Order: sequence, then C-alpha cells, then structure tokens
Amino acid sequence: MDTYPYMPDGPGSPALSVLYVDDEPGVLKLSKRFLERDAHFSVTAAASAREAIDLLTAHHFDAIVSDYRMPEMDGIEFLNYIRERFDDIPFIIVTGKGEEDVVIQALNLGADFYLQKGGDPDTHYATLIHNLRRSVAHRRSVQALLESEERYRNVVEDQTEFISRFLPDGTHVFVNEAYCRYYQIRKEDIIGHRFSPEILPEDRKRIGELLASLTPEDPVLTIEHPIIMPDGTMRWQQWSDRAIFDKAGKVIEYQSVGRDITDRKQAEEEIRFKNTLLTTQQETSLDGILVVDEKGKILSYNQQFITIWGIPDNAIMTRSNGQVLGTVTDKLADPEEFLARVRNLYGKKHEKSHEEVHFKDGRVIERYSAPMWGENNRYYGRVWYFRDITERKQAEEEIRSAAIWWQRTFDAITDPIFIFEREGTILRSNIAASHILGIPLDQIVGRKCHEIVHGTSEFIPGCPYVTMLKSGVSESYTLQWNDRWFKVTTHPLYDDKGTITKAIHVMTDIDLIKRAAEERARLAAIIDSSQDAIISITLDGSIASWNESAERMFDYTGDQVIGKHYNAILTDESTPAWEEAFSTLLKGESVRHGETVLLARGEKTFDASFSLSPVRDDAGELSGIAAIIRDLSEQRKAERDLVAFVTEAALRLKNPVEIIKEDLADLLRMVDSDTLSGPEISLLLHVQIRNASQILENLQALNKAIVEGHEEIPRAYREFLSG
Repeated sequence: MDTYPYMPDGPGSPALSVLYVDDEPGVLKLSKRFLERDAHFSVTAAASAREAIDLLTAHHFDAIVSDYRMPEMDGIEFLNYIRERFDDIPFIIVTGKGEEDVVIQALNLGADFYLQKGGDPDTHYATLIHNLRRSVAHRRSVQALLESEERYRNVVEDQTEFISRFLPDGTHVFVNEAYCRYYQIRKEDIIGHRFSPEILPEDRKRIGELLASLTPEDPVLTIEHPIIMPDGTMRWQQWSDRAIFDKAGKVIEYQSVGRDITDRKQAEEEIRFKNTLLTTQQETSLDGILVVDEKGKILSYNQQFITIWGIPDNAIMTRSNGQVLGTVTDKLADPEEFLARVRNLYGKKHEKSHEEVHFKDGRVIERYSAPMWGENNRYYGRVWYFRDITERKQAEEEIRSAAIWWQRTFDAITDPIFIFEREGTILRSNIAASHILGIPLDQIVGRKCHEIVHGTSEFIPGCPYVTMLKSGVSESYTLQWNDRWFKVTTHPLYDDKGTITKAIHVMTDIDLIKRAAEERARLAAIIDSSQDAIISITLDGSIASWNESAERMFDYTGDQVIGKHYNAILTDESTPAWEEAFSTLLKGESVRHGETVLLARGEKTFDASFSLSPVRDDAGELSGIAAIIRDLSEQRKAERDLVAFVTEAALRLKNPVEIIKEDLADLLRMVDSDTLSGPEISLLLHVQIRNASQILENLQALNKAIVEGHEEIPRAYREFLSG
C-alpha cells in the first residue's frame, strides 16, 4: 500500500472529509459507497456546484471531487470559484473521454488531478482514492512546512537557510539552528564530528568532484541535489559552497549555505509534466492546435496545424498570428468571411465559436475556438482547434444520397412493403402500400397491419409475422384480399445480439400468376383428356411434353421420349414431309396440316394425321412447335370396309340389273312395234318393279349386315348406308 507523508492512516486516525459534487444521484451514491468502504474517508454528496458552495461555507473539507458536466455551473466554473475563494483545497475533476481540452483548462486553473469516466469501477475508484490521498498529503505537507517555517522564523528572525562550516575531512565546526532543525539532530552531536546527510552515491561522487574543482580564483559553486531524510522521504536541497584557502592556496575550510527546494522541484516537475502532457496531447491529437496570446503572438502549435494549413516554415517561425494568416487566405473559398470572423473573435474575448471552414480544394475544416481566462479574470489569449472533416462530410453526403436513393428505390417497388417494430407497429411503408390501401402514408405509420388490412384488433390466424416471431426465419402465406391474390412474406431483422427487433412485410400481387396457374391446370386437364396425341417440340427438335394420349398412341411414357428428337416417332416415309412442315414453321409460317405414317414402339407403324402450329413467347418470338396427332387406323379400316361393301354390292347388283335392263329393252321394242296391249304392258312393268324391289331388299340386307358387323365405320358412312 502507498504511504504518504503527513497522511495519518492508522487506527483511530480521523477520516478525510471529501465533498463529492455530481448532478447524477446514482453516481453520488456509488461514489460514496466505494470511498467509504475505506474507513479513512467520509463523503458528503452535493447534487450541484451551488449546493457544494453552500456546504463549503458552513463546513470544512479536506478535498473536493467534482464532475465536469453539470447544469448552471460546470466543473471548470466551480474550480475557478474554489481557487478564488478557498485557496488551495485539493480539487479533482472528473471528465468524459475525448475532453482533453477540459483537462488542460482544469490543470491550468489549479486542479490537482483529473479522472476520466468509464472503465472498471474498482480501478476507477482505486485511482481516485490514491489521488485523494496524494493531494491531501501534499497539501498537509505544504501546510506543515509553512507552519514549521513560521515557528523557525519566530525563533530566529529571517533565518530560513541552514548554514554550516566544515573542514576538508568533513568535520563540522559550525551549524546553525535551522540546520539542526532540518536534520533533526542536536548541535553538539554535529560540531566536532563528521556529518553528512544520506546522499545518492552518484550525487556524492559528483559533489566531491565539484568541491575539489574550486580554486582561489573561482572559490564558489552552487549545486542542487536530493537527500534521503531519516524518515525515508526524499527532499531536494540547493547549496552555495565557498572554499576558503590559505596563503598557499590550500583549502582549509568550506562554508555552505543551503535551503530546501523540494516544493520548487515538485512545482517544476509538475510544470514539466503538464508541459509534457500538453505537448504529447498536442502532437498526438488529430486536431491542429494553435495557441495565440492576447497580443497576437503564437505561443504554441502542433504539427497537425502546420499540415492542415500548409504553413511555410518562415511564416511560423515569426510567431506572428498576422503573418500566418497571410499565408492561408488564398487557400480559402471565402477568405473575406474567414478574416472577418477571426477579427470578430479576437475582438469579443468571451465568445466561443464552432464553425466549418471551406477550402478551394474541396476540403472542409471544423474550427473550434475558445478564450483562455486565468485567475482574477485575466485574459491570456485564444486557443484554436482545427480538424479535417472532409471525409466525414463526404461520408455524410454519401449516406444522405444513399438514403435518398434507398427511399426512391423503396417507393419504386410495386409491391406494398411495410417495416414493423417487434410488436407489429408499422414504422415505415412505401408508396405502393399507400396506393393499395387507399390511405396516405402518414396515416399508415404508427398503426398495426391487421388493423388496416383485416380490420381486426389482433393478428389473424396464420399471420406470417406471428409465425416468423416463433420460428425466427422468413415466413409467408397466400391471402385473397379485395378479390385479388397476394403472397405475404415477413422477413426478420436482427440486432447484434441476434434478437429480432424489426421485420419487413412484403405483399406480392400474384393474382395473374395464380389465375395463369389455374388456366394452365385447366389446359393440362384438357390436353390429358384429349383423344389426340399432343406434344410440344423445342426449336432444336427435342420433345418437351407428351400427354397421356401420346403415351397410348405410341406406347412410350413421357420419361422415355422427353428430351429425344422428334424423328424417334417418324418412319423413313414420313420424315421428309414432317421435316418440311417443321422447317416451314421455323420460317414464320402458320399452321401446317398433313397425313403420314408414324412409328410407335416395337417398330409398329400407323396412319396418322398431324397439325403443327407455332408456339410464341410473351414477346411474340417463336419458342417451339405444338403437334396434334390423330391415329387414323380405325378410319382407314372403315374406309376399307366401305370399299369392300361397295364392291360386293356392285357384284350383287350387276346381273339382276342387267336382266331388268334387257327385259325393259324387250318391252320397249314391243311397245314400239305395237305388239302388246295395255294390260300386257302393265303386267310386264309390274314384274320389273317387283324385280327392282327385290334388288333393293337384298341391298338393304347386305347394308345392314355390314353396318352391324363393323362398328369402326365412321358415323357419317353409317348414316349414309343406313339411309
């Protein structure tokens, strides 16, 4: 554990009284709990700087811890107030990350330490406790020293330095009271004895060499070095040593006057640390930093400032703010406005500014400026910060453009789209959603989908949004709404932890697709129920489809022929005619009809009629050929039977008709010769009529036998033969 001089922390030691100021009750509660876990701290909480000031007026506190960001009076203003009215009470300021300028200002105003918020609470408060102990110990040590010096001054007026005289072998011959008091040793224990405080080995050697280098011509030297006190603490001393020589030029005595310069060394070290801190912060900062005093002289700057503005060495070496300004105006898009604003800020010492500066080369620089005020309201000048935000501005513009294009794309989509938050409230919708619902966009946002679309107070059964929340993946279903069919799909949106936080709800109009599918189903049913073979053929001659009648007609299944060339069903005889018709269609002509002989499975051939017609796509381009094939086997058989019937009928009619012909010819000769009487002629005619009737009866009997015995005779022939 660290130990601190003038910091009693043993059992029964009084607790350090700490005033903790923060406008956040939770921080105050947490800080009080952490600090008071250490029995050496007693914490009083104040919710504002004003409340803290009231407490300081009525109570004593060993240290103050204050947040920077507070309403009414922030931490810097509070620190300034404390330093003006409560002198050197230890003050620690708590800042956020990225507030280095606040840290610098606080240190300049006399803050002892600073802490940044965030990180591990144990580490944070351990650091705070360490800094509190250190700052209080430092203050008490300073107070103790001041009190000690006051006591010494009362004893020996104006005597604050320790004086000694010693021989070359180190034997002291004189020491004053200040010397004794400082080393806490009695005078009689020093005089006549060799005495030397504990000095670091390297310093002891150096001091010896310096003392040995003194001459009668140069007998005095001043040296500074640390010593280790009896309690183990280290103190710094400054000694002025004079060598006294005899006439032979030999040293016979040294006279030394010393003083404790620990506080000065600590102050110098603190200044060096602050300067190092500021320099490091400046040189590692992304910002260009320029500090100018009240007379326009440049006090400091960093390399980033030179880089951003491209300032030549000869200009910056002048340390003149006016000279530097003269080298940058030609680079600005509006130099007049820039110079006017700079002059205005120097004229209005209390004003801060945060602006953008545009360069001719397209760069954009963010400029921040604030006055520097010290104690007693003294104005020290102005600090300027410059940051190149060109890429950020470009990114912002790209984001803005992307957002515009995204919105345009979103609104250009013809499908209604909704974006939901997890509870189903619509966060956004596109124009298509507004059109289909007949509701303005501003009346859609903030409502639930089921309220607008279904008119219900809760989600309907089967809603894809509800199932998506359960499954965690995209869900969809079909919905008939306003006499149209839609496919409704919900896609989940996840956060970094994999939790569904939003969803995209898309309504795709599939009415035409669904009706087309129904139409295709009806056409497929018609094709499958047709007695004719219906096949489709691609432009390269491959069979693409094959209905059930084609399977029966050719004795091939669809799997056996689809993908094969159509010549698989052609005979050598039918190939030329088929290919000529196919070629004609490919040239753009219309339907081709014909009859041919086709080839079924097992080398079986059959007579068939075919009709080839073009198939065109939506653009009217030829995409294939449709072939309708009818088996003519039964028709050909009926035709053959009809020929046989006619032949047989002709044979049966030939002789009786010839006899009737001859008898009628004889009757005609007899009538012409007037050899027959009227009754005889009538008799002969009745005989011939009876013979003709017999022929008709015989013919009808033959017709009946053929018709009833051959069912495959076409209907038209059967009606004719039966008529």
